[in-house]
Amino acid sequence: MQKTSTPLAVVTGVCGKLGFALAERCAAGGFDLLVAAADRRVDAAAERLRDHGRMVEPVQIDLDCLDGVDELQDIARVLGRPVDVLVTGPDHPAVAAFLDQPLDAVIDAFDLGVLAPVRLAHRIGREMRQRRRGKILIACAPAAPDAGGAMLCGGNAFLAGFALALREELADDGVSVTCLAPQACCGVAAGETPAEAQAASMARLGFEAMMRGDLGLPQAAATAIAFATGCPPGASRSTGYARARGTGPS
Repeated sequence: MQKTSTPLAVVTGVCGKLGFALAERCAAGGFDLLVAAADRRVDAAAERLRDHGRMVEPVQIDLDCLDGVDELQDIARVLGRPVDVLVTGPDHPAVAAFLDQPLDAVIDAFDLGVLAPVRLAHRIGREMRQRRRGKILIACAPAAPDAGGAMLCGGNAFLAGFALALREELADDGVSVTCLAPQACCGVAAGETPAEAQAASMARLGFEAMMRGDLGLPQAAATAIAFATGCPPGASRSTGYARARGTGPS
């Protein structure tokens, strides 16, 4: 494939509303895209994303195992340029209540919804740190306590704490980490399925916070997460949430 200086964004979970909206934001923001999902609809999603005039490379791939993550990283390398932005879109499978499903299904949901973003952040984050340049956006899923809420809410709590701590680890390495949590940032009630307009609004907040290098969480939420998880005190500062909502200084 012909090399180009256009920055590259890797976006996962693009068959979901929020993941697709995040990919759209990246395309509109001037990024070429490598988009991934286990769903075969990824090709149709890529076709829609090409309306923004960017190069879009779709990959149907299972990211719930390390082999899938390695394959996605290899494809990014074949494109002949570094990954400037990693966006892990929420990709939780629809599941029943925690105790109403087999343990294997619980583990599969955890692998896809939690371990896949961690694996991607590790693989691609290492390359970003080596270059001392890059942005990572970890998106949590809108949670529904009456439908697999234990896994969704628990996974979101882990991802938010992980993003906060990883941000602190990379603070001096030129790599920023942003967390998009719909419940905390966008007023999405538990159990509410975001419409496309809501997903677009969430994606705008997350993308703008990422491009500024902000954490993206409200200060109160960031402080609570830092306290609950034992993150260093500095990790919850400079969230940028007030600016993202248009209520603070620019």
